[in-house]
Amino acid sequence: MVCNACETTCPSVFSVLEGGAIMRTDAARWFESQRELIEEAYDGCCVEVIRIEYADGSRRSAADLICDRSR
Repeated sequence: MVCNACETTCPSVFSVLEGGAIMRTDAARWFESQRELIEEAYDGCCVEVIRIEYADGSRRSAADLICDRSR
């Protein structure tokens, strides 16, 4: 299931195809410049498939979003 919200929010990182959404292979290079948009896509993901892993090893996943909607 896909909703296109991630691609609409941050098309330089996410691409939605007929079979599902993918993160572009060069997405890591966009992280710092697109961080706010990536996090906005994460927060707005209605199918809870986006996971973010930061350089310090911390992560955000669907479980985090379910437990803390204030992010």
